[in-house]
Formats: sequence, C-alpha cells, structure tokens
Amino acid sequence: MRKHDLVVVLNAIAAGLGLGGLLAPAATQRSFGAVPTPVTNGATRMISSRNLVLSALISRSDEKTIDDLLRLGVAMNLADAGSAVFTGVMHRDVPRRQVVSLAATCGVFAAAELWALRLD
Repeated sequence: MRKHDLVVVLNAIAAGLGLGGLLAPAATQRSFGAVPTPVTNGATRMISSRNLVLSALISRSDEKTIDDLLRLGVAMNLADAGSAVFTGVMHRDVPRRQVVSLAATCGVFAAAELWALRLD
C-alpha cells in the first residue's frame, strides 16, 4: 500500500468520526458502548473537533508536515487509549465494552499511523 493511500483512508475515517461526534455525540458514544450524558456529549464534541482540525490540516499539508501530524496523531491516540484503560481500571462501573472499544479503536489508529510513517 502506498503511504498517500493509507493517509487518505485514515484521514477520511477520522473526519467521519469527528463529524459524527460533533453533530451526533450521543449516537457516537452509543456506538462505542457508552451511556451518553450532557457532560460526555460535550467531551465528545471537544475530541471530535480536535480530530476534524487534525484531519483538515493533514488534507492541506506537504509530506513532511503530514509526517509531523501523523506523529501527533500517534501520541494523541496512545494517550486516548491509555486514558480509556485507566478509566476502566479506576472506575469498575464503566461498561467493559466502552473501555475495550475505545482503547482498541485508538490503538488501531495509532498503529496505522505508525505504519503510514514507515511507508515511502
């Protein structure tokens, strides 16, 4: 697979999740097994806005800047995965499906971004 193609696919998925979380935060949360509340709706919108901004930057950047943004994406996704796991450990009342799906999604994105960085 070519780097450009992988970046385009990852960027499209990130933009879709970002747009979905911004416009329909409760539905996005339910897709990850979470129970929406007004507070989590706000947090989902913040994270979704972050993803949309990163997606917009990637779509308009040169190759070196894309690599820098991919590294930023790896760091953000690993932090998000760690946060999901930490939440699951510290709060046993959080549904396991929510913890696993959030951590796995973030982990897969981080791995795919690392893969993209290795491609020419």
